[in-house]
Amino acid sequence: MKFPLILILIFVCCVSTVEPVYAQRQTYFIPPKETDPQIDTNLESHYVALNKSAPSKNQLFLFFPGTGGTPFFYQRLANTAADLGFHVISLNYPNDQAVNRDLCVGPNADLDCYAKVRLEIKDGVDRTPLLNITRANSIENRLIKLLIYLRARFPDDGWGQYLVNDSAIRWSSIVVSGHSQGGGHAGIIGRYHLVARVVMFAAMDYSGREMKPANWIAVPGSTPNATPAERFFGFSHQRDEAVNFTILSTQVWPAYGMNAFGPVVNVDAAAPPYGNTRSLTSNLDSPTNNHHGCVAVDRNLALRADGSPVYKPVWEYLLATPREAANVSAASYQSSPLSAESITSAFGSGLATTTMSASTVPLPLTLAGTSVKVRDSAGTERTAPLFFVSPTQVNYLIPAGTVPGAASVTITGGDGAVSAGIAQIASVAPGLFAADASGRGLAAATALRVRADGSQQFEPVARFDAAQQKFVAAPIDLGPETDQVFLLLFGTGIRFRSALGAVTAKIGGVDCQAPFAGAQGDFVGLDQVNVRLSRALIGRGEVDVALTVDGQTANTLKVHIK
Repeated sequence: MKFPLILILIFVCCVSTVEPVYAQRQTYFIPPKETDPQIDTNLESHYVALNKSAPSKNQLFLFFPGTGGTPFFYQRLANTAADLGFHVISLNYPNDQAVNRDLCVGPNADLDCYAKVRLEIKDGVDRTPLLNITRANSIENRLIKLLIYLRARFPDDGWGQYLVNDSAIRWSSIVVSGHSQGGGHAGIIGRYHLVARVVMFAAMDYSGREMKPANWIAVPGSTPNATPAERFFGFSHQRDEAVNFTILSTQVWPAYGMNAFGPVVNVDAAAPPYGNTRSLTSNLDSPTNNHHGCVAVDRNLALRADGSPVYKPVWEYLLATPREAANVSAASYQSSPLSAESITSAFGSGLATTTMSASTVPLPLTLAGTSVKVRDSAGTERTAPLFFVSPTQVNYLIPAGTVPGAASVTITGGDGAVSAGIAQIASVAPGLFAADASGRGLAAATALRVRADGSQQFEPVARFDAAQQKFVAAPIDLGPETDQVFLLLFGTGIRFRSALGAVTAKIGGVDCQAPFAGAQGDFVGLDQVNVRLSRALIGRGEVDVALTVDGQTANTLKVHIK
């Protein structure tokens, strides 16, 4: 919904499922050494799956087996993810020793041991004498080299989209998951990198000596805390032999913040979406009496009469991609960058259960049950003030204090549905409102005439033509030489410009002075730029309005000069 100028200003002021064809699923076992000769431990094959008949999610499902396990033992879960449209990699990595049972025990069981061990396995940087993982054998190198290998072998299958370059991983497009030890690796990666989702099966780091979860879980500030809590999901059996479910559900999952999104739900007596909770359990019997493995390991799975896993609907819920929301400047409709205290529009589906506008100042943090949270690159999460909500659009203010860098935006509707998106935050992100709220065409502006005697007069630069059902230009008359005429532009993302000299304006290609650029003052998030019109523009007709702030260019609009 895009409002005409008058509505924008009033608004700101007032505040069919198809079963996949499984025959199209392609699966491969790929030896790690085939992707990188320097890999010399844990040489069992990676498992790779892709179902080209399923609509691609353009996300990678990355799975880590538990201690001593290999990808061979988790094929059903991997195939389920492939049939949902994920690119799938079940990664073989150094997992011979259990983090909780073999490494961080006895005198080594301090609350920082777990992170040191896991991070060394992740990136190969020496942090602890308890193990010796080289960079070549690390999770990161194995994944990078496998993606390069797959990109070369299957150039049309999109594996390269998960690499930033040939030495870095695009974590934001990856769902990280794992079982037991592997679930812990998924969790810590989610703490250190912004990922699409974290799914942990029967996993926790807990010190029995200290009677506390590991610091990297219980003290989020000790990590970058990069992934929002609503993206963490867990599933564990109540009779798990290796993981104390009471501790997991009452101490560990709450330390991730998962309890804020609903109570623990027993899937045995419930159906997806399980109240949109992040914490799931079961108490079904395991056919092998292995309750630790029965949530993910092929040989321990309970099966239905048709041969499908009993927990397949649970897996599908855990892997359900959050609805996406595109975040753009409410003025220019450009997506990148945005800035703190700028007016922003999010577009998606199911964002709210009804349509409602704010009617109070300060702006509310909840409208019709919908809320927006912005987590900045420093890991600080803030609730955004709301202007307007509807099922397909939410207008909000990037919270004050949001620092530059990649930020995650999470929209939770009144029904609990979650939509997520990414916003790149910059110090300034100039956007100008257009008369028809399209981000282009005639400017949402006014002319200010200052006569020689000091008297002032505001004049329109656009009007709505009812016959044509569109805005048309009201030509600006620059008048006699004794008149000064200013073009007052309205926008957002401008107020934190470094200096007035960093604001430049060209009208019809002519440099024009901008004696003011900053917060408009009366309306939340609204900025204003005053541009003195050059008399060299007389008779030019329709001209472009080009504004640059701190090197960032706003959307180009138009005015008509008589």
